[in-house]
Amino acid sequence: RNGSSTMGVAFEATIISERADQVGSCATDKGCSFYDDAVAAGIDAARLAGAKVINMSLGGSDPGLTLLAAMQRAVNAGIVLVISAGNDGTANPDAFALTPSQKFPGMVIIAGSLGVQTPAGIDASQISSFSDKAGTGANSYLMALGFNDLAPDNTGNQFYWSGTSFSAPTISGAVALMAQAFPNLTGKQIGQLLFNSAD
Repeated sequence: RNGSSTMGVAFEATIISERADQVGSCATDKGCSFYDDAVAAGIDAARLAGAKVINMSLGGSDPGLTLLAAMQRAVNAGIVLVISAGNDGTANPDAFALTPSQKFPGMVIIAGSLGVQTPAGIDASQISSFSDKAGTGANSYLMALGFNDLAPDNTGNQFYWSGTSFSAPTISGAVALMAQAFPNLTGKQIGQLLFNSAD
């Protein structure tokens, strides 16, 4: 609600921001690198701080045992994990999201991206060409706008970004709103309500 047309969902949510990249890696041409131990430490810190939902705008290969153990501790605490599907346009989500969704059914939401450019503007009813599809993760898959999302970079300058990393926070915001509106619901119940009611 800053008047700059930035997408927002859960305006009153408390955000616990955990940096999990390999320090210095984001300044390289290859982009940021994330390792299981740092991501696991971030999940544990969020769990201990009382998070209801953890957004992971990350992708890649299967999480290792250390990261899966942290995810297990989070879902055991009732926390919903929202993980980006990936941006390769493949038939299935990245293993980084797919494996936890299969290991922790009902507690992981895989986030795909909606939005394509048309002559009339952005059509938010179509899956983005870059977004990994639901495939074998269909039971855990939801989509939100992840195309031309106006948001600041690390300097505060506004840019239009595209990727499932931008649809995942919208879904995380929906989980946060549900947790706020219905504090008696478990994480699994919130996820089920979203899966049952999503358009």
